[in-house]
Amino acid sequence: DEKIVYATNDEKIRDWNLWMLNTADGSKQKLTADSEKQNDFPTISPDKKTIYFLSDRNKQSRIWRINADGSNPQQITFGEDETHHFPQISHDGNHLYFIIKSGRSSTIGRKSLNENSVQELSGKTNYTAGNFLSLSPDGKLLAFQNINFQTKSEPENLKLQIALLSTENPQDVQLKEI
Repeated sequence: DEKIVYATNDEKIRDWNLWMLNTADGSKQKLTADSEKQNDFPTISPDKKTIYFLSDRNKQSRIWRINADGSNPQQITFGEDETHHFPQISHDGNHLYFIIKSGRSSTIGRKSLNENSVQELSGKTNYTAGNFLSLSPDGKLLAFQNINFQTKSEPENLKLQIALLSTENPQDVQLKEI
């Protein structure tokens, strides 16, 4: 629809907000307005009616959604002693993927938007989802940065890898060193 949704910050009041740019006429619309809060990493639903994003408006990073015009904000993910990051919506709009971080560990969550249930795809495995999550256009693969600690007491042994996780068979993970 010739529109781009993005996040940017205002350093004067230390907040990150979502904006929509209409590339046809150059007009901009502010979608979120939370002073001293973080609202970023937007992803658009396939029907273009809903925007999912990260927000810390309730003091912990969770996934929220708003209508495409910025109305009707709703918290989508919940939990204790954890934060949620990098939302990705499935191509059919039925699932929300995100990274769940708790301490030094993290997993990939898949929330069924129809049943309102969350499944941890990665569970207790030998990979740790890091600083991004990207869903392939066909919805079959999730790419993320894998943080591989060879020795936890020696941070210099930290090795970065790109991991590809199958959404159909989460035990199928390919690791590529970078």
